[in-house]
Amino acid sequence: MTWTEGHGKVCLSGKERNRLENRMRFDRTEWIGNWENFELYFTDTDPAMCKAWEDAETASKNRKKDIVSAFLFRHGAKQFWMDGCYTITKENPVRLGGWHVSPVNEEDVSVEWLDENRKSLGTFVYTLDTIVEKGLEGKENYLLYADEAPENCPFRYLLSMPPMPEHSEKLKGGLISHLHFQFASTREQIVKENGKLKKPHWYATMCDADATMQQRCNIVRALHKLEIDTEVR
Repeated sequence: MTWTEGHGKVCLSGKERNRLENRMRFDRTEWIGNWENFELYFTDTDPAMCKAWEDAETASKNRKKDIVSAFLFRHGAKQFWMDGCYTITKENPVRLGGWHVSPVNEEDVSVEWLDENRKSLGTFVYTLDTIVEKGLEGKENYLLYADEAPENCPFRYLLSMPPMPEHSEKLKGGLISHLHFQFASTREQIVKENGKLKKPHWYATMCDADATMQQRCNIVRALHKLEIDTEVR
């Protein structure tokens, strides 16, 4: 097969063609911007956030007839998310605070990793390595690779779901954009040889950092099927 570029033709192998097609499927638009670690919601002492978690705990306890929910939240709503959304790992001893993501070249993204005090832990340029067809939430995930990151860097590989919903939704009173992700120094720590995730229950989460407290609280409420505040303020 040939690929037309300008007035010439370039012969591509099957592997090269697949990589090119994957890159064409990767739309970085919604990744661009500022993100904050969902773990920060667990320790936020704002009265509104505390109330959101209180309502979530109450809702979880009242769903005893829902066997699945009763099992998942048996140790409490917040504890359930704390167990699955962690960012401290064997390779990374620091809890993440967020990201700053910006575009690089025509296809890549630059990700600055921040700690809880918004101090930089490093900035790396990521290129799409492959697409995991059934990753987190059973959805299409993108595995990104930072070629210039040190070999032992815990952020060398980054797996991410596409952000959802689109950022524009928050302007209409909808939920803020959020995504689930994983990271590690090697590809093998994230994806097994058969293409499945090594840790399918690890759901580290980033949320749009440019959000109001009302919008942050709505994420907690939506996770527990509670009514959200849709008034635009």
